[in-house]
Amino acid sequence: MYVSLEADRAAREVREAKARAEEAIAEAQEAKVVAIAQAKAS
Repeated sequence: MYVSLEADRAAREVREAKARAEEAIAEAQEAKVVAIAQAKAS
């Protein structure tokens, strides 16, 4: 039982980390688009 709880907790942590990473990637892509637009405008 304890091992199962540990596995569930670890899996949840991995999912949360993946979600944070995907969010960071999306923010970086958005920043890249803005930077390209600014570079083209200047």
